[in-house]
Amino acid sequence: MAEYIHHRTGYAVLTVDNPAGADKEENFEVTMTAAEFANDVTEVADGGEVPVYYIGFSLGASLGAMYGWQYPYIRKMLLINPPLMINWHRQRNGLEQFDGEQAVVAIGSSDPSYQFAGLVDCIDNPCVEKTILYDTGHNLSVDMNAIIFGMLFSKQGDMP
Repeated sequence: MAEYIHHRTGYAVLTVDNPAGADKEENFEVTMTAAEFANDVTEVADGGEVPVYYIGFSLGASLGAMYGWQYPYIRKMLLINPPLMINWHRQRNGLEQFDGEQAVVAIGSSDPSYQFAGLVDCIDNPCVEKTILYDTGHNLSVDMNAIIFGMLFSKQGDMP
């Protein structure tokens, strides 16, 4: 499911996640396709007029990693707990081509992908960085608001 807000400061925030509690069969029916991703990103970007800050969780993080580079109006991405063991080659390829300001891959220390977190260090792109969310599982059991906004608006003066 994708949700977005337009900020009066002239940017849009797009959030994409994997539906919580959905089983594999339901996931097949409700997860976002690449075409839906393209449509949602283009819609919130207002045809490229509005810069987009993308927050993806789980499958939404993987989609951002794989396809975000194709949309130059995505300026920043926060990719939380992408399943790195699924389609890693496509995620790596997308992140290496991302030409925005910043892409942060945030992985919980208790997330199943944590054991693969070192793969992110192999990405050849200076705007891609990894951060570990300590004492955090896949479903973000801690209050993440401050962490998310801190990562997304990490440059001084960017905080809305």
